[in-house]
Amino acid sequence: MATQPYLAISDGLTTVEIQSGTASLAAYAMRENAWAPTVAEMLHSRISGYGPYSPVVETLTIEVRGSSIADAYAKLSVLNGLLEQAHRWARGEKVAAVMVNWSPMGSSLSPNSGTPYRDVIIGVGPNNQTSGVRLSAEFDQTFSDYAIRDVTVQFVRRNGAWSIGSVVGSLAAAALPGPLAVTMAQADPFLSPTALQLQLVNHYPGAPYTLNGTLIVAEEAGFNIIDASAAGIYGLSGEWTNPTDAANAAVGGEVWRCTPASTNESDVVNWESAGQQALANTRYGVWAAVRAPTAGVTYTIRCYAFNTIRSIPLKTVTIEGGSSNPVIIYFGTILVRGTVWVPRFTVQVSTLTGSPTCDFNYVALVPLYPSTTVIDLSIPMSASGYDYINVENLLLQRPTPIVSLTTYSGGLGEANTFPVTYYGDPIMITKAATVRVALLAPRANYWRLHNGSTPATMAVSVTRQPMYRVPV
Repeated sequence: MATQPYLAISDGLTTVEIQSGTASLAAYAMRENAWAPTVAEMLHSRISGYGPYSPVVETLTIEVRGSSIADAYAKLSVLNGLLEQAHRWARGEKVAAVMVNWSPMGSSLSPNSGTPYRDVIIGVGPNNQTSGVRLSAEFDQTFSDYAIRDVTVQFVRRNGAWSIGSVVGSLAAAALPGPLAVTMAQADPFLSPTALQLQLVNHYPGAPYTLNGTLIVAEEAGFNIIDASAAGIYGLSGEWTNPTDAANAAVGGEVWRCTPASTNESDVVNWESAGQQALANTRYGVWAAVRAPTAGVTYTIRCYAFNTIRSIPLKTVTIEGGSSNPVIIYFGTILVRGTVWVPRFTVQVSTLTGSPTCDFNYVALVPLYPSTTVIDLSIPMSASGYDYINVENLLLQRPTPIVSLTTYSGGLGEANTFPVTYYGDPIMITKAATVRVALLAPRANYWRLHNGSTPATMAVSVTRQPMYRVPV
């Protein structure tokens, strides 16, 4: 454990040590009892920040020492330049991030200056009209020691909490859509920034296409994807049948098909499974993979939440038929008070001309916690090779989260990374020992990504930066 505190501001190349971690006197010396870190509050809304905690303002009083008057001013200029650089990084300029590194006395996780707690600086405090450094009028010379006394330094720590180290987990390529359970090296005590990389395998059909899909990341075991082969699903009349659809790579090999007998709302299909895990007092989101192939027909699809007593209507979706390509439909959310509930669906068609049908292959039931991330993706895929989808929310490395595609192709294995179109909130924060990832993405007439010969698979890598509000 550290016997002396360490505190420094650094961009990786230039470092200002305010407390050296030893008993020696630093060039930037903090006044005794002149600083203690602020403990951040949790954000009241995810909309207002990039992590789970609010930014905090730190203010400390130091004196700057030099071997001459010019040297003391030069050292002061270095500190001022780092704080200005932090502000420029935060607004997107191409400069290195500036960190505050801290190793307190007695910490078990940060025993010395080599493994400090870290946070990124994003500028000066609110209503501060200085560069972050406020000078005093006092300049002392004692023998050959030149010191600028009582210099006030103020800056904003972006994340509020302190980050130390990283926790990783990975999973080899597995079948889509998931959820694929990634085991992390450890569970963490607090929600922490998380980055995700998805490697798509055997997804390219030999011609350019656009990957349109929904990426879902959740921790809870109540995250279920139930395909049409589940034993508990049943339709309440002859309007519903359960044919196979292996030719279109149906998950589980089957679909539930509605063949309406009239233009009224059809009977229901209850979509449940013996393995379904429901969490009490939890808000759930409902997604379904649906196909409406009959041209000239308007399909009205309704979703209900059924809890053995009554059906609660969720979202009603209208789509125009005529395509054999499945689509992913979001049917809204429901707050589950108990632990027993079943999504059920009905289909209504505008006409019986052409003997219309409507197929369902799988339904995703997603508990919507602060650690749940849902992103709709639209990514042009234009070459064979290795493709990685990146969702990065590493708050010590980038001013804002980013969603990108990295492609490795060509005879020399060139790598190219470029941003992609997405809708949703890419700010991933997790803490559990297991992170579950699903990609709901049909392609052409297939229910999931497919290269025309075999279904695609996906490998997953997860990196998390553990955060602590107070040191341990």
